[in-house]
Amino acid sequence: IEFFDLAAHGMGQTEVVLMDAQQRKVLEGALNVIRGVSSETGIAVGMSSIDHYKLVNKYFNDITAFSATGAALSVASGRASFVHNLQGLAVTVDTACSSSLVGSYIGLQEIRRASAKNFISCGVNIMTSSDTTIMFQSAGMLAPDGRCKTMDMAADGYVRSEACRTMLLSSDPATQSGRYTSYMQAAAINQDGRSSSLTAPNGPAQQGVMRAAVRQAGGTTVVHSLQMHGTGTALGDPIEVGATSAVLGTQDSTLVLSAGKTCIGHTEPAAGISGICLLYTSPSPRDATLSRMPSSA
Repeated sequence: IEFFDLAAHGMGQTEVVLMDAQQRKVLEGALNVIRGVSSETGIAVGMSSIDHYKLVNKYFNDITAFSATGAALSVASGRASFVHNLQGLAVTVDTACSSSLVGSYIGLQEIRRASAKNFISCGVNIMTSSDTTIMFQSAGMLAPDGRCKTMDMAADGYVRSEACRTMLLSSDPATQSGRYTSYMQAAAINQDGRSSSLTAPNGPAQQGVMRAAVRQAGGTTVVHSLQMHGTGTALGDPIEVGATSAVLGTQDSTLVLSAGKTCIGHTEPAAGISGICLLYTSPSPRDATLSRMPSSA
């Protein structure tokens, strides 16, 4: 983050010093994917950390105009639109771990409604303050050994990590030309509603969102690989595997389950888009050492 190119983004030293490092990474990520896109491009940024705000309060006594824009979550998407002249929808999404997936969902809907031909989806998480980690540790969410052990009997929490992932959604063949492309066939979102606790997962709700996505994709769709949320907790993993088995376990094919958090940790608001990127770049099921769910499960 300290190698941010001020000149390339038309910014001064004072403004950048007071700007959240996550905003720097969003600007760089957008720069990596805007080649050939028109100005009618939208952007959604999955982002939830307010570590920068804590740092500014601790180390900077003077309040300036840059203090407000540097720390606001909403500015992450707005600044990207301003710097790169993107005139489509600009929104910052904070739904915790699903932030970047919800942002991708919004982008897909924008393209389907023909509101935009191109849409940037981004998720970012940078840890610059120990406060958040201490809070999660106090809540018993983090693994004491610093390892995320998804679907393991020893699963006892996750490990926090950092990421900035950016992807371009496009319906424009001209934009897609010369790029590595994959096809996003369907997307669905919902909410747990009433669970056993505020942060506990809800199995029936998970089944509902999976069925909605499969219905949208078409009745003949066969799911061969699933990138799990898989936080490596004794409560969450069994509920997720149970929901997956109920919805996809009757398929006449092998379903490969993978859990990116065992490789890169939990990137929190960037976890969803990190999972998408891992899914598209992982080895084939034949070569992968992944847990398998037989069709009879």
